[in-house]
Amino acid sequence: MLKDFLEKIENKECPNCPRMSACKPVLQITELDIKKTIMFIAEAPGRLGAESSRIPLYGDQTGKNFEELLLSAKLNRQQCYITNAVLCVPIDERGNNSTPKESEIRNCSGLLLEQIQIIKPRLIVTLGKSALMALYKISKHQIKIPIINEKPSVHDWNGFKVLALYHPSPKVMNMFRNKGKQYADFKVIQDWLKEN
Repeated sequence: MLKDFLEKIENKECPNCPRMSACKPVLQITELDIKKTIMFIAEAPGRLGAESSRIPLYGDQTGKNFEELLLSAKLNRQQCYITNAVLCVPIDERGNNSTPKESEIRNCSGLLLEQIQIIKPRLIVTLGKSALMALYKISKHQIKIPIINEKPSVHDWNGFKVLALYHPSPKVMNMFRNKGKQYADFKVIQDWLKEN
């Protein structure tokens, strides 16, 4: 199953998103990942981070924020499987990172489902609206990201447990959910793992 999936990605056998047609998907999945209990799903690879490093959520300020949040929950990358709702980099007309379009998320949702089925995580943690939308494209749900002072909680979805959190980008931390609140959000992961 893993070998077939990797061949599909390598050959880019997926619907062609026009603004991503020249991109190479950013994906790290190996036999070791099948034993990981937590799966993080973020938005899309960043042009200054993952596109260069070829590692999801790595190499830019968003990646640094993510690693700080992991450490705060007593986790590290080796314990987690990390992917994105969209595997290629969405770029706007000015050449900057862009939010994936709904059609792009839909185009990648089958690949995300395959990753979920291969990893079979005990807990899926979505980071931001695009990741939550990607799960919705696979199987409808009513899960929402917590509002202002609300504590996030774990939900059932399609036979899995899901925790919806904010994205760790500098923009989100500056405008919507500061680092202190995100530290508290990531503690929910730590607490859930202890209890389950």
